[in-house]
Amino acid sequence: LERVEGSGYFVNVHDVFRPRPRSEGNTPLSAGDATGDVVTINTSVQVAITGLKPNLVLDDGCFIEFRMTGNRKCVSRVDGDVALDGFGAGTVNLREAINTSIFDNTATVNVEKPSVIMKLTSPTLPRAWGERRASFSAVERQF
Repeated sequence: LERVEGSGYFVNVHDVFRPRPRSEGNTPLSAGDATGDVVTINTSVQVAITGLKPNLVLDDGCFIEFRMTGNRKCVSRVDGDVALDGFGAGTVNLREAINTSIFDNTATVNVEKPSVIMKLTSPTLPRAWGERRASFSAVERQF
């Protein structure tokens, strides 16, 4: 969890066990290889992207982050393996639909520690030194 600056109970969350496509193993992708651009949104569950690492393989279930200006972002998972071409471009099918009223062809994509902004609901944060157990629920926010 990483607190989103100045926004109270909003946090930036990513999956620590799936920080990048499985095809890359434990080797982090550089910023230039991990980020790209949306070329077109064919449907809410199919997008054409470019600018990622050439010949990168996005595995079935791999997380992909879509980001717009103003801290708007969402995460979806790749539906079926996708081998990008020599320019880091390809068409990706998504398991979870993206909101096309928020995300368009000016969005960027990220596959290294893709994260989403979540709003904590009903947090229980311990105050005592001996109590280290916190609990909370969260919902995705797309501002």
